Amino acid sequence: INMYDSEKVFELVANHDLHFGIIERLLISDQTETFPLFLDELVLAGNTDSETFFTRESGSGIGYYINRYLKSAPSSRRNIVRMNSNEMIISHIKSGLGSSLISKSFLSDDIPYQELGSNYHREFLGVSFDEEKDPVIQKLINKIKKETERKMQVQFSH
Repeated sequence: INMYDSEKVFELVANHDLHFGIIERLLISDQTETFPLFLDELVLAGNTDSETFFTRESGSGIGYYINRYLKSAPSSRRNIVRMNSNEMIISHIKSGLGSSLISKSFLSDDIPYQELGSNYHREFLGVSFDEEKDPVIQKLINKIKKETERKMQVQFSH
């Protein structure tokens, strides 16, 4: 398992160098098939009174949302600290050293957070090579699709 940004994952799948990937935004080509996997909610977590705001590196999928938040947020976020992992950010906000936008699913019960509304919801997508010939890979992708469809039906019926 490797982690890349959405463009790199998409490129690897489109070139058939990767059988399946997860991307954070819709990208389309004739060589790929894209389908919904799951929904995510970003929240403002940590010490919101702090002037320190933790952000991810350039190219991170959350960058768009962070830029949107910082443009609309109070100017008290003077110290922007860039980190290259969510684990580092969570560790720092858990220690009360600042705040950040982060997936609600990453948070433990002891980390305070504020919901930011539907503008901070995002959808993760699966992407596969459209003309996959390997029957094992085809079966795996079909299983992922069926399970995802089932979970989304349950999620939206509540």
